[in-house]
Amino acid sequence: GFEPIGESQQPFTGSFDGAGYTVSDLYINRSGLSGLIGYGTSASVSNVSLTNASVSSSGDSYAGILGARLHSSTVKHVSVNGSVTGDYIGGLAGQTLRGGTYTNITGDVSVDGDTAGGLIGWAQKAVVVRDSSVTGAVTSTGFAGGMVGGIVQDGRIIDSTASVTVTGSTSQTPTGVGGLVGTSAGAISNATATGDVDGHIRVGGLVGRLDYKSSLETSGFDSGSIVASSAAGAVSGTDYVGTLVGYHEEYANVTDSSGSGALTATNRSG
Repeated sequence: GFEPIGESQQPFTGSFDGAGYTVSDLYINRSGLSGLIGYGTSASVSNVSLTNASVSSSGDSYAGILGARLHSSTVKHVSVNGSVTGDYIGGLAGQTLRGGTYTNITGDVSVDGDTAGGLIGWAQKAVVVRDSSVTGAVTSTGFAGGMVGGIVQDGRIIDSTASVTVTGSTSQTPTGVGGLVGTSAGAISNATATGDVDGHIRVGGLVGRLDYKSSLETSGFDSGSIVASSAAGAVSGTDYVGTLVGYHEEYANVTDSSGSGALTATNRSG
């Protein structure tokens, strides 16, 4: 299969403008970082579509159609289509970290792994997703989200939509399974999720687990917040199950938001 561009010791640091062209039939099946870009730092990618991709990573690693790990990078006007399997995985990227903006991203993907998201598996340290959408299916044994598996440390999703069927673990281990985000300590604003969500513990139509951190107080959004957002898919689980949020920390904040899907909960629901 294809050998990814960039690795941890020698990352891709350049700019790639696809000029509206399409990359078709990308195939990767390997151990370690898997994606068109293996590891990117301060990289820029724009105006490109990746279609009918098949990306698979074995071992405790990261995988995504565009990139396995993207550090402080900018991605805009990019479309991804295909399947991703592995550990920390996303339809676009396995992990994004230390800032970075992801704007006008579209995805139609099938994602199956441990920590999994329709676009990003794990978004860490001030990553922003804006004006983006994703359709398809996400299956995970850990954190699972229709758009992002997990958001930590000042991440944000703004003006974005997920229409993804999300299926989480049936084990007793508390995780987070959500139609948009599995677990979030970031800020979500003007976002919607319409796919059905099924899991075990901490399952929500929009967010499975909503945490609170104080570091976003000067950014215009509060950490652990949901503002002007909605969820419409059916939600099912065992404990801490909700049409909008499954479980939230004491100081997490939800404003002008609602969930309207059918709810099935064996024990505790919200």
